[in-house]
Amino acid sequence: MIMDMSVRKILPEYTSKQVYVVSYYKVGHSATRGFTTPLETVTAPTSDLLELIQQGDAQEIIYVVRHPADRLLSGIKQLTLNQSGFKMFSDNPEDTWQSKYISQADTVSILHDRLFWQQSLDIDNDIFSNLTSDPHTKNYLATVEQLYRTSESAGISQHIVDIRHMNYYFAQQNMRCYQINPSPFSHMINSVIVNILTEMPLLTELLQNHIKQELEIYNSLTDTQGYPEPDELDQAWDFKQLLRS
Repeated sequence: MIMDMSVRKILPEYTSKQVYVVSYYKVGHSATRGFTTPLETVTAPTSDLLELIQQGDAQEIIYVVRHPADRLLSGIKQLTLNQSGFKMFSDNPEDTWQSKYISQADTVSILHDRLFWQQSLDIDNDIFSNLTSDPHTKNYLATVEQLYRTSESAGISQHIVDIRHMNYYFAQQNMRCYQINPSPFSHMINSVIVNILTEMPLLTELLQNHIKQELEIYNSLTDTQGYPEPDELDQAWDFKQLLRS
């Protein structure tokens, strides 16, 4: 099934070609807004890009993607945060209900408590029954792959850019990406989540099955990009190893 993607066109002052940036929602889709414009007044559906490809109007396409395990881990944390009512890490934390009762420091302490995650990471939690439908966790790379193969057949120049390398990639072309929303969590939360999941084989298996095909597509698309393999310095290294087991 073809999913709608965020499609933005690089402004003519940055390139003389017809260059489009394609990403999925929640995967840095707004970070390029300083040097791109939406294909339409609203984010363009994928079918519009397919039409441009078929008409020969697209000369180059840049796909911004994210490692499926990175995205799934981030999605689980964000959905847990939302479900628990903790919204104080928004642009205006003073507007949230928590600020009336507890400080931001207290909230950070709560969110870094192992018990909080033990109670949240339950296989019966709605978060895990909605993995395929929530925009934070649903899979989208099959659409990227289809666009890539279609464009390849049309002889269009294409690039796959992992979100971790996005700033560097565009900076080389004098384009500055906007900062993506920073996470309120320290890296230790990843280890806490992984330690809890190792005690929950059914939930771990559910997560593995959810991104199995997504991982295969990601590896296929990025194999030619020269990205280094994840290692122990990767913030989500333990989570990636768990989902590969």
